[in-house]
Amino acid sequence: MPEQFACIKEMIHEQTKVPRPILTQDAKEMIENKLLILYLGEEKVLQYIV
Repeated sequence: MPEQFACIKEMIHEQTKVPRPILTQDAKEMIENKLLILYLGEEKVLQYIV
């Protein structure tokens, strides 16, 4: 019986996996630059980073 629960648990785990988002190098650099500017206090947070 415990083996069945382990199998069901593994099936649920596999079904709930979400793929990691893929960021381009440009997107990573844009996020890094935005965070650095905000960290240094040179700009207020006015919008979401898209």
